Amino acid sequence: MFSIKNKIYIFFFAFVGTILNSQEQLENTINKSDSAVTILERILDNLEESPKNSFIAANKYLIVAERNNDISVLILANRVLGKYYDKAGEIAKAYYYTGLAYESIDEKHKASKIGFFATKQYAELFAKAKDYDRALKFHKEAMLIFDNYTNEPSHERFLNLGDIAILYSNKKDYENALKYYTLALEEAKNLENKIWLSSAYNNIGYAYYQQGNFEKALKYYGEAKTHLKSTDESVEEELFYVNIEENIAHIYIAHYERYREASLIYKHVAKIRRKHNAIETAINADIEQLYCLVRINDVERSDVLNKSIETYFVDKKDNPHYETFLQVQLLIHKSKKNYKEHLEISEEYIEYLNKKSKDNVKANQEAIANYIKFQENDFKRKLNLEKELAKEKEASMAKDNRLLFLISLLLCMALVTLLLIIKGKKEKEKRVEQENLITKLTLENTTLEKEKLNDMLESKHQDIVNMVTDSTMRTKFLKKLLHKIEAEKVSVVDGNATVKELIFDIKSQIQIEERLTGLQSDLTTMNAYFDKNLMEMYPKLTKSEREISSFIRLNFSIKEIAQIRSASINSIKMARSRIRKKMALSPDKNLDQFIKSI
Repeated sequence: MFSIKNKIYIFFFAFVGTILNSQEQLENTINKSDSAVTILERILDNLEESPKNSFIAANKYLIVAERNNDISVLILANRVLGKYYDKAGEIAKAYYYTGLAYESIDEKHKASKIGFFATKQYAELFAKAKDYDRALKFHKEAMLIFDNYTNEPSHERFLNLGDIAILYSNKKDYENALKYYTLALEEAKNLENKIWLSSAYNNIGYAYYQQGNFEKALKYYGEAKTHLKSTDESVEEELFYVNIEENIAHIYIAHYERYREASLIYKHVAKIRRKHNAIETAINADIEQLYCLVRINDVERSDVLNKSIETYFVDKKDNPHYETFLQVQLLIHKSKKNYKEHLEISEEYIEYLNKKSKDNVKANQEAIANYIKFQENDFKRKLNLEKELAKEKEASMAKDNRLLFLISLLLCMALVTLLLIIKGKKEKEKRVEQENLITKLTLENTTLEKEKLNDMLESKHQDIVNMVTDSTMRTKFLKKLLHKIEAEKVSVVDGNATVKELIFDIKSQIQIEERLTGLQSDLTTMNAYFDKNLMEMYPKLTKSEREISSFIRLNFSIKEIAQIRSASINSIKMARSRIRKKMALSPDKNLDQFIKSI
């Protein structure tokens, strides 16, 4: 509020600015006052009380300040004009003059209270316009200016930290909001002011509430209450205390459905507010309490409280809390199934919303829906018209027909699906049967081929045995032939009979050799697949070792293999040892059985 002395200053300068023609006289008058800065600061604090005179005085101060280059008065006068235009709704001018105040800050005022408040006012203007980024920039700059001129704990630092936290909260950057609320808490601890300390804890609780961490929110709200409880409970403290209680009750209702506890809190809140004559906010607490009582079905107490609130709103239907009261009334009549009363309240609610905002269709949707629903029930109950019942019956029959059609359609679909499943199952069974038959035939063919192959192998084995016998005979024959040639010692000319016999024997030997060659060719053909597998499994085996393995697979003995390959028995045994080593067989493994299993 303006003091008498300050009012005299303001009106005097306004009067002088109006009637004096000499700017010099006005300047001398202002220069005689040592309290120009003080008066302008008070004008800022009480601008709403006399905006016109404050505006005139600020303009006159501004003229003199510009002439004298008095930066402090220049900043304050521009701040007054910026605030004046802000209150008047002329935003462009408000930005212009507040910006001039900010831009006038020189090096001296970058570490002064005047510079701090000029920067803060500029930040508040951007915050009001919801330009949160610029608002944050200037609030932080104001914080730096404040820290430049004092490091003492201050309520202004506490408030500015809180403003920064609120801006981060508006940006939904709850992490930074919590950070600055915590800094504000530390400032409040240094100030040793329990209301500010409680406010800081309350703000942190709200930050956690915004993050959805309701347990921590309740914890910090509880801490805020504790600090106020330890005071003598002044009016300000008591009212702030019940505000914190309301925050707690809101969490109880919205997130935990603890209606009984919330109703007791709101009862206490209403009592304290009535004690300090805050009737309107007390009624709001009554409405919240009524909502909780309805939720816990406490009919007796809710009826008493409801009548009390109704009495209050008889001639106060323009009260902003009346809408909430109507919403609770709708809930009461809905829970009691009082359709007639619900209809009446719905109509009243619609009328209230239309009066509040005719174009607010979205706000009316719920009330209109309730109105239509309960109007229909009431209309049927009151009038009981046969026509309406006939329409209902017809609609019911149509619905039944549609339902029957739908059921039939679903049954047909189910039947078709079942037939398709059965058909698919049969086809699958047929396919499996065919596959089994093919597998069976394949196995039979494989068995026959295997038996045939075994017979061929046996036959070839016998042929090879015979071949070995023939080879022995050939050796004997050659020895005999040699013996004859040595014994007879006849010339080619004189010994025609001997030559003929020799020629005949040689031809016979050629036939035997051709037979041996054919047998070896057959053996190579039969063992081609075995030889290929052997090469893939044991690539280190030589061609000679693979041939010996083939003979082993055909049940040839070491002696027989030695005769066929014209090698010694020892060399065949050494070859077998090399084969075992390359196949990495353990001593207990039988080489013949292993080769036959490949």
